[in-house]
Amino acid sequence: MTFTFATSTPAVLAHAGIGIVSLANNHTDNFGASGFRETEALLDAGGIGHFGDPWNDAGTEKTVTKNGISVAFVGYHAFQPGFPRIIADVKRLSAAGYFVIVMPHWGVEYSASSTDDMKAKARALITAGAKAVIGSHPHVIGEHEWIGDVPVYYSLGNLLFDQYFSPAVMKGNVLELRITEGASGVSLDSLRVYDTSTASERGVTFAEEGALDVR
Repeated sequence: MTFTFATSTPAVLAHAGIGIVSLANNHTDNFGASGFRETEALLDAGGIGHFGDPWNDAGTEKTVTKNGISVAFVGYHAFQPGFPRIIADVKRLSAAGYFVIVMPHWGVEYSASSTDDMKAKARALITAGAKAVIGSHPHVIGEHEWIGDVPVYYSLGNLLFDQYFSPAVMKGNVLELRITEGASGVSLDSLRVYDTSTASERGVTFAEEGALDVR
């Protein structure tokens, strides 16, 4: 499959309150390197931050500092080589004091179960310094667990996608991470999970009333 979007999409993202996106997935190179660079340029012009790429190049993170807290977003595309480069980036950013959030694109489509490889890589990322691991690709909500004090959500499912062939692909999760700085440094204070649905086929229904504080 070859996917494309209107060049007006960055403005739509901004209007929806989306400020940063991951480009580490299996479709951002559908039009080759030139198409990928065009995507980056359009996002930049629209004021949308981005991180990662489909080739797992080093140094593609996006860093944000707000209220004195510095966060680094790192993307990982599991269907291409380069995991050692991602590990090196996580180590570098963690050592520099960033709260590192890794967003891997991995797993088996339409499977809610995480593979042994995903679990092993999640642990490797955490050992390298990741403070949250939040995955995508399977199109359905996957398993989640805490490894020490680090949350791992293997797949958030679909947020907005034109798949309606089963209830599972019309559901997704949104995570809200509250990050604070204390005497011991920056840490995750709480995490809330919200359910989303596209079952109405008219956009995303956000089940705020169903939020669950899991921390």
